[in-house]
Parts: sequence; structure tokens; C-alpha cells
Amino acid sequence: MIEAALGRLGAMKSGLLAPALYERMLAAPDEARAREIVGRTVYAPALRRAGEGAPPAAVERALWAEVFSAWARLVQFLEGGPARLARLVPAAFEAENVRRTVRRILAGASGGDAPPLGDLGGLAEASPEGLRRAQTVEEVGGILAHTPYARAFERASHRLSEGAALFDFEQTLEVGCREALLSAACAMRGGQGAGAYVSGRQHLLNLRWALRLRFGRGMTPDEARQFLVQSAEAGEQAEVGRVLSCETLSDAREALRHLVVGAALEHAGPGALDRALARAAARRARRELRRSFMRFPSLLAYFDVRAQEVRDLAAILVGHRQGRRAEDIRPCLGLAA
Repeated sequence: MIEAALGRLGAMKSGLLAPALYERMLAAPDEARAREIVGRTVYAPALRRAGEGAPPAAVERALWAEVFSAWARLVQFLEGGPARLARLVPAAFEAENVRRTVRRILAGASGGDAPPLGDLGGLAEASPEGLRRAQTVEEVGGILAHTPYARAFERASHRLSEGAALFDFEQTLEVGCREALLSAACAMRGGQGAGAYVSGRQHLLNLRWALRLRFGRGMTPDEARQFLVQSAEAGEQAEVGRVLSCETLSDAREALRHLVVGAALEHAGPGALDRALARAAARRARRELRRSFMRFPSLLAYFDVRAQEVRDLAAILVGHRQGRRAEDIRPCLGLAA
């Protein structure tokens, strides 16, 4: 029943935040005033659940819960391939619960020191409370045994058992979730371009990962490739290969210039390039939403835009709490930069 979900999308799109709202939040004199502005949007219920004066981390968890709740309402009528794809869309965020749990266990911390993001709108099959109580990596595996994340977790935890770094585990877990999403999107029939949309989104993420792995972690091209989602598109593979083969950051900037038109990249470091690519992905999701509500990728784009809204709102609130200026916060945003 894709038509029913697309019909609901038309009404829910009105809840997306206008660019002018970001400017009002940025211009707010402090965090309290910025929260008041958010409180007059669709995120008002999230702020009430978090409670007045809650720290930014608690507010962020409440914002994520609002997004996943909206997603659950939007896709509740889907069946078959579309339903499977819809369940996998939040995978990277559900994987964040697993990452936080494993980090906490390896650090020997208590359950309250690295809380999961929470109940992700009813789509998460891994119990947040179970993850909060888990004391060993094996217990986490048991919780995930009958979920869509079992295979990805098994592959990732195998690296840990071999003595690999925590980064290896986390990146392998995320790659596994992203591969499952891409596979489901490409295999979905009648999806009106779902595979192309997800593939394009993953390609931008692969480029961001390639930058981090080459110029942040100093990996060789071959070492970096094992931490990327392999694309079936020859053009995408070639572009990622060009970035990985760059010997200097200057070369990488030139290789990516066509994707980040308008960004000041002459002296941009890896972080600035990463943010520029993230904004390119946000613009792509906005364009897809504007195209037509009768295309299945519009559902996926809606989720991506809402997810970026949460990241932006959290960045603004944290920036105000830290006393940062608006011009210092703005480059960190994906939708209002």
C-alpha cells in the first residue's frame, strides 16, 4: 500500500522546519530562547518529554524518538518489500544503540554512562532496555540474535575477538547495516527508484568515509576499501577509487569539487570537506521531496530530511550552551548552511 503511505506523506511534509526557523534559533541570545523556538514546532512533544532544563543529550534522544514515531506512522500500511525496506531505514540509528552499548562495556562503565538513544519509534527490534543492562559483548549478541542486525553484529564482533580496534567493530557494524539497506532497496520491485536513491545517498557517505579513512586514519586505499559499502554502479566505484588514490588532501578537494559547488574549499580540511558532503546529501533529499509525492523515494527522502533536522537542532542547542557564535555554529548545519 505505497499509495497510502505517500498520501500520508503529503500531510506530514507540512511539519518540516522552514529555513527561517534555523536563522531565528541561531540569532537567539541563549539556549533557553532557542528551545522556546523549537517548542513552537512539531518537536514540541519531544521537548515536553525531555523535560524543562534537560541536558542537550536528553533533548536529542527525545527528538530522535519523535522522528522514529513519525516514521512508524508514515509506513505502517506498507507490506512485502516496501515494509522490509522501511524497517531497515533506521538501521544506522539502531546500530548507534549497539555502538554505545559496546563502548560502555569495553570501558567497564555502568549502564547509565552511555545510554542508548532509546526506543526508536517501535521499529527497533533490539531492546533498548536490554542493551542498557547488557554486561558483555556476548549478551549484546544474544539480544540481536533474532533481529535484522544479527549478521552484521556477528561479522563486526568477530573483528573484536581477533583483537581489532573498536573502530573496526563500529565501522563494520555500520557497513553491514548499510549493505542490507542498499540490497533491499535495489531488490525492491515497483519502488520507483528506491535503489537509485539509496545508492546515491550511500555513495556520498562512502566518499565521506573515504576522506576520513585516508586523511584522518592514514589508511592505504586497500585498507580503506574494506570499510566501505561496495556499490554496483561502476561510476560510483570509480569516483570513490579516485578519492582513495589521492595522495594529498588538495587532490581530494579537487576530485570532490563538482559535488560541493559553492563551498569555500581552497583551504578546507577533512572536517570541512566532510560537512560539505553531508550538506550535499541534505540538499539531495530536499530535492527528492520537492519532485513528487507519488515516488517511493520521497518516503526515504522524508526520513533523511527529518534526521538531518535533529542533527541541526542538536548542533544549535549545544552550540548555544557552549556560548558559540552563530557564525561558528552555522558551518556545522546540514539544512541551513
